[in-house]
Amino acid sequence: MQDVVVFGFGPFRLDPDTRQLSREGRPLRLTSRMFELLLFFVQNGGRPIRKDELMDAVWSDSPVEESNLPVTVSALRKVLGERRGQHQYLLTLPRYGYRFTPRVEWHRPAAEGPVAAAPPRQAFGTAKAQAVVVLPFRAPGGDETVAAIGQGLANAVASGLTRRGRTVFRPGADPLTAPPDLERLRQMGRRFGAPAVLDGSIFRSGNRVRVAVELVRVRDAAVLWAERFDETLGDPFAVEDAIGGRVIEALLLRLSGDHHPRGLDGDTRSVAAHQAYLKGRYFWERRTEASLRQGITCFEEAAAHDPAFASAHLGVADCYFLLSYYGAIPPAEGYPKVRASAQKALEIEPSLGIAHTSLGCVSLFYDWNAKAALHAFQRALALNPEHARTHLWYSEYLRVSGRFDEAIAAMERARALDPLSLVVNTSLGLVLFYARRFDAAVAQARKTLEMDPYFGIAHWVLGLALEQQHDYEAAITEFRTALGLSGRSTLMLATLGHACARARHRADAQHVLDELRRLATRRHVSPYALAVVHGGLEKKDAALACLEQAVAERTSWLCYAAVNPVLDTLRGDPRFEALVLQIGL
Repeated sequence: MQDVVVFGFGPFRLDPDTRQLSREGRPLRLTSRMFELLLFFVQNGGRPIRKDELMDAVWSDSPVEESNLPVTVSALRKVLGERRGQHQYLLTLPRYGYRFTPRVEWHRPAAEGPVAAAPPRQAFGTAKAQAVVVLPFRAPGGDETVAAIGQGLANAVASGLTRRGRTVFRPGADPLTAPPDLERLRQMGRRFGAPAVLDGSIFRSGNRVRVAVELVRVRDAAVLWAERFDETLGDPFAVEDAIGGRVIEALLLRLSGDHHPRGLDGDTRSVAAHQAYLKGRYFWERRTEASLRQGITCFEEAAAHDPAFASAHLGVADCYFLLSYYGAIPPAEGYPKVRASAQKALEIEPSLGIAHTSLGCVSLFYDWNAKAALHAFQRALALNPEHARTHLWYSEYLRVSGRFDEAIAAMERARALDPLSLVVNTSLGLVLFYARRFDAAVAQARKTLEMDPYFGIAHWVLGLALEQQHDYEAAITEFRTALGLSGRSTLMLATLGHACARARHRADAQHVLDELRRLATRRHVSPYALAVVHGGLEKKDAALACLEQAVAERTSWLCYAAVNPVLDTLRGDPRFEALVLQIGL
């Protein structure tokens, strides 16, 4: 940590050299163990951390019981000012461990602001700089067969790069189950003197396997390259050959920085634009507010490299759509940008069917024009009937219309086209939830979490379904997990408040309501989120007043008002029924 001296998160600063924690310049008292624990959390921010890992890191020098960990965590929460049920800084992961949730910034001693990461524009230059650390590929699902394939795949990639004259380091042979944290990646690169680390994961759904890889630069933790590869599961050696060869070729292209004379997959001949686009899709799939904003930056960079790259403009549209859809930005700010970017993509490539899907989403969730939305989705399906994402959002249109059997069939079609997609599998669970098939929704959400236990939206869907089964405590646990993994989405925070209210934890629900109001003074918070909590508390007047504000704002989630079980406490009230008619869907 020679290049970083002070960590910042929220109003706090943590100085490893002086072993001092301060809040807005005021020193706070920590015991030695509390300091070591907080330092480990901050250095590993954003990833789930096992209890045994924390014990090894903080209590390795003394034989103590595991019960010391929750006691120290509780004391740390008090110092940080966390109130019961908030989990603003430390999220408990039941039967697993903890996750440090706030964004962490790194400060130099004399710097007034955070250290900025240099943009990953330059390729590696010298032969030494082309060295890479190849980590064992993780198998999050615990499938031994898949883990073995991941092991062989990492070996194949390392061997292939070595044969091509690249220096490769292998730090270990045991597959990991959880993603390595940022500092661990940097330490591995520094240990071997390599400027980049290749991290990968592999999991299975049915007879398909998906491999996700990313190349991370050690100097500033920039994602230089990220991509997914799907393959039918058969002969393990065939899978290694099929995917390993593609990974090696892509890495060689990125390590050398050469421009390929032929067109790449997609619609650009620019390597720089293509790589920026891949990084954008990587961030887009994470579906947190922070990752979506990173995605916009990457897609705009891709479009700057190649203004005629239609998919780059569409990527901008996709990110702004999700930011608007989940309530991270005002609809009036996001949806016009979705429409403009999607139309720009169509001007460049009129046959790009998925761009019509984006326009259909604007028509449905912002214009509240079901006829225009249907026309756009039908146009998209006519141009490309094999695009899973179009079937997914067409399913949303059917769900809004209350045509659940058709909506489920459309989502099943999306899953058949992309069986390993976490988003598609999660969305299937959400359709089942709206269809009030709660047992099936729970089962589907759990199947998705078997694919990736760290996908926050799947925990959220599971919580929604469990709440409707009146298993409130389990639902609250899932919502809190989703909240931590999503970067504290206000939509997920609202459903946590709703579940707390239904469980008669009214004080906790009020804490959520207070937090949403505080957040609204600093960033956009949809009035729909406030309405959800008020509805759970059975404060109908307040809930309906917020929903009227949401109508004026054209909040996306009001499209589901007629079918959403979360709003059941308001049904039967003439004001609510009038509001549904006003939406017009």
